[in-house]
Amino acid sequence: MKTYRIKEFAGNLGVTEKTLRHYEKYKIVEPSVDESNGYRSYNFRDAERILVSRRFSSMEFSVKETSRLLSESSIDEVMEAFRIQSEKLEQKAEHLRLVAQRMRELEDELGWFKGSANRGFIREGNEWWFIRHVKNTEFVRDRESLGIIRKMMDALPCSVKMMPIPEKMTKDRDVIWGMAIEPRYAAALGIDFQPPMVKIPAGTCYVYPAVISAKKERILEGGQDVPEIWGKIQRELEEMHVSVTGVPYVIGSIDSFSGELREKHFLFWAPVKG
Repeated sequence: MKTYRIKEFAGNLGVTEKTLRHYEKYKIVEPSVDESNGYRSYNFRDAERILVSRRFSSMEFSVKETSRLLSESSIDEVMEAFRIQSEKLEQKAEHLRLVAQRMRELEDELGWFKGSANRGFIREGNEWWFIRHVKNTEFVRDRESLGIIRKMMDALPCSVKMMPIPEKMTKDRDVIWGMAIEPRYAAALGIDFQPPMVKIPAGTCYVYPAVISAKKERILEGGQDVPEIWGKIQRELEEMHVSVTGVPYVIGSIDSFSGELREKHFLFWAPVKG
């Protein structure tokens, strides 16, 4: 049977030499080795093992799992492995579908910053589930909150960072940041509403895409800019004869850069009537 040196063999199969050595480590391939010079030789049977391994890799099995399936497993065990893996991939596909959907929504929100920077508008808002994560500079410590927050972190970008705006904007106020998610995403991602989560009801809201500009070198402390921006929003609402009916929030933030300028974007959200 014809044999091939590692470089030629790898080239014929479209893999790297490093990949072949990795497969050898897990005994997916076992080339013959010339003891006088250490050169490895591969044959057509090794190629078959590589192709099957790459097939398993395309199914997102690890190399270790692939080695077991190729060398130790019965057909029943392979069938069971396929069943479990297909369920995992279906769950992953659904998660990616939700992420893609959320990214399209975020694209629209970024369009607000571009086309409506520092100008508010009224729209119908969705319900949110909010849980506190940080008070001033300290993270929450209770086990219930941490368990929910970990799920919310795993659900990014379907969950977002939010800050309730304090009723009194004083220098010694408590600054609270938390995570929030809409119920439609929570249900799809297996996150249930439970204390200490709080519901932010759906309804008419005033959305204000705020943009803070500064030199690139300046560290923008968003929390310190909130009082001034919120005061401006309140004055605008008064002029419009619109009143705030619940707790307002700052939703997320993102930086953008242009030349020597840096911009920090915040989305203010407040339930209103009028």
